[in-house]
Amino acid sequence: MSAAKPQLKSLATRKQLLLIESQLNRVQLKYDWKDFEVAVRTATTPARGVISLVQGIASIFRRDGSHASVPNGEHKPSSWLTQLLESARLGASLWDAFRSRKG
Repeated sequence: MSAAKPQLKSLATRKQLLLIESQLNRVQLKYDWKDFEVAVRTATTPARGVISLVQGIASIFRRDGSHASVPNGEHKPSSWLTQLLESARLGASLWDAFRSRKG
């Protein structure tokens, strides 16, 4: 029985080492995941500016949902105020796109 006790002790020690290694792996995975999130965020920031710019330009030329419908199904032209607001939205999109490229 005395020969079995040292073997059990070495197995218990090995188990403790494996548990510690597992904990270290979890911590490392957490840091790696955070690094991955930062890399994805950094890579998608310019794309967001471009998408915002394209959406702003498209909103000016869109003819479907941005104009009021008359009863016979035709679209009446939008007012100068609507066009002004759409242009301001485009300007804001352009400003955001240029500002994100600077910083």
